[in-house]
Amino acid sequence: MAISIVIADQHPLSRQALRLALDAEPDLTVAGEADDDEQALTLARDHHADVVLLGAHGGSHAAKAVSRVIAAVPSTGVIVIRSFDDPFLLQEVLDKGARGCLLSKATGAEVVAAVRGVYHHPERVVICVDRRCLNGANRSRSSDLSPREQDVLALVAQGFSNSQVGSRLSITEATVKRHLRNIFEKLGATSRTDAVNRARRRYSTMDFSVPESTHPWRRIRRGTTRPLPPPLGGISAGDEQAERRHQQAARAATAALQRPRGDY
Repeated sequence: MAISIVIADQHPLSRQALRLALDAEPDLTVAGEADDDEQALTLARDHHADVVLLGAHGGSHAAKAVSRVIAAVPSTGVIVIRSFDDPFLLQEVLDKGARGCLLSKATGAEVVAAVRGVYHHPERVVICVDRRCLNGANRSRSSDLSPREQDVLALVAQGFSNSQVGSRLSITEATVKRHLRNIFEKLGATSRTDAVNRARRRYSTMDFSVPESTHPWRRIRRGTTRPLPPPLGGISAGDEQAERRHQQAARAATAALQRPRGDY
């Protein structure tokens, strides 16, 4: 009996390429194609699919899709196909019960072999990824970003330099660099932009806006929660010297507000 397969991918060209590779094999049959998770779930349930090829081109929603398909059809083997290397997404989909994980650059022969392996060997997991990705997935959960590292990355995402990040978080530039090295290692990133993109995929609820508590003019008035206004002329994010002067003025204004009234 032929192995029944459902292809789920948002890109028509990707679905066509997969179908061409699978249709050429006499023991494989494509039961249906879906362009989103909902259709994939319906097709897998209606056709009692043996294998679902699930495209995951951007985001950690793939883990939820894997869980839903397996919950609806427990006997289905889900193979996630990704367009990028992300060790944490790899670990996440495997934790949710995925039976395989391939890169979108995999050849037709590799896809066919993965489908057969998942179907004929239920106890096995088929993985075809770069070694660096696999090493990252094997790290312990302690590799999660700490709250401070998330603060640093949120500011980096806004385009701030290391010195500006340090100023806003009241830490030295050397400490910022140390945090960034740890972030790069934990996320498997090669650049600041790459780190931000990987964090966006991994932490779907992470707030990448500038924390109010780190804004140079976020100071608490005595007895209120309103911030002090900036000096006349505003602030230029790119002017480091002006920013330091503005911060000094803000500290002086805060100290003045905290002095007894008779000292004014």
